[in-house]
Amino acid sequence: MAASYDIDRHDCIPTKVFRSGETIFVKDIHTEQRATPLDLRIAEVGETDFFVFTPIKSRDRVIGILGADTKTSRREIREIDVESLQILANDAARVMERSDLYGRLIAERNLIQSIVTHMTNGIVTMDEWGKVTWFNPYSENVFNIRQEDALGKHYREVFAAIPSWIEVIDHYLASQENEKPSLQHHSVLQDGKEKVLEVHFSTIYQEKQNQSILLLFIRDITQRRRMEDHIRRSDRLVSLGVLAAGIAHEMRNPLTGISLLMDDLHDHLRDRPRERDLIQRSLQEIERVENLINGLLDFAVPSRAVNLEVRPFGDVLKNTLFLVKKLCKNQDISLSIDTDDSLPLLNLDAEKLQQALLNLLLNAIQAMPDGGDLSLGVRTIPAEDSLLSEPAVRIEVADTGKGISSEDIPYIFDPFFSRNPSGCGLGLAIVHSIVQEHKGRISVSSQLGKGTAFWVDLPVAD
Repeated sequence: MAASYDIDRHDCIPTKVFRSGETIFVKDIHTEQRATPLDLRIAEVGETDFFVFTPIKSRDRVIGILGADTKTSRREIREIDVESLQILANDAARVMERSDLYGRLIAERNLIQSIVTHMTNGIVTMDEWGKVTWFNPYSENVFNIRQEDALGKHYREVFAAIPSWIEVIDHYLASQENEKPSLQHHSVLQDGKEKVLEVHFSTIYQEKQNQSILLLFIRDITQRRRMEDHIRRSDRLVSLGVLAAGIAHEMRNPLTGISLLMDDLHDHLRDRPRERDLIQRSLQEIERVENLINGLLDFAVPSRAVNLEVRPFGDVLKNTLFLVKKLCKNQDISLSIDTDDSLPLLNLDAEKLQQALLNLLLNAIQAMPDGGDLSLGVRTIPAEDSLLSEPAVRIEVADTGKGISSEDIPYIFDPFFSRNPSGCGLGLAIVHSIVQEHKGRISVSSQLGKGTAFWVDLPVAD
């Protein structure tokens, strides 16, 4: 039976064995010189005069004691019984050591598992046969794949809906020695979302198991990339705006003088119709240049300050659609509108926001001269899906036109950048400026021959 003793308070043979680390064999408690009053009471309660206690040691440290008495057998304890008890104590020590080691291993495993589970990076591990052996919650959120659907399966099966990601892993496995261990990858996931992932590969060789493990450390840097692109674009637009404003001001004065002189010359050539016609055409071209300068100045120095008011977006939407519905009908364009029934209020300048939305819709219409599909969606989105990293109202304008090449996308918001021969390249620059005035963000996705989609995220009014 088990008993407990206070090593510092109790004075008896069991505590002496614990403190000394030596076996004590008592043949008669009544004649044992080392016996204390507590030992006599223990013997009386246990109804035995013969007993032996031996220490249980682990790494030369006493961790317990093991005892035996004659209460049940009623026979004398022999030396061989003492040796057997010591052997049993040694076996007990080994069991306790292994149990302690196992407990520490379990604790370490649980700690590592907890750290990996709660890491703000994705961790995916695969064995040398390409089967996924770990898939932490961050990876679940990034790829929208459940852990139970990934573990034990080949990575080609797990990422079957993301072929570009399979190509990244294939490429690394095929050229590990020459491949950089870190890269940034742009993926279109199975839910249609575009993400920029920062990936670090590492291969660990386990000598005892004679096998390799591939580790993938993954971080979703989509928001960071958008922020960096937004800052670069804004800096570039500010610089271009200052330069453009200076040039426009310098051009406007001599252009006005030329226009006045040409107009006066036109009036003096009443009897020369051919020359009057040439001058009239020149005046029309001068007017086009003046309109371009006015547009440039409006981009660089808006004609009026933005006037933000808390109001519904519905009025802006209604007025804009009134202007574009007839254009869509004339160009055989199918217009679809999808808006949430209940949209939150926004801080907006109705006139300027209507100008921005109209520019986006007109660009989409111009991209489909032979007809197509134009969709306009307005909905509330949560912070995790927002370009602003906060709840927002998203305006999406998507067309099935000719699309924009990936080489052109970084420059489409720059002034004067246009692939349209009849365009001046200020429309999207002005849209970007208006969206910024509303403390919003704009983004674009496009594929040549398939179409273009613009997203504008505007913060919800407090």
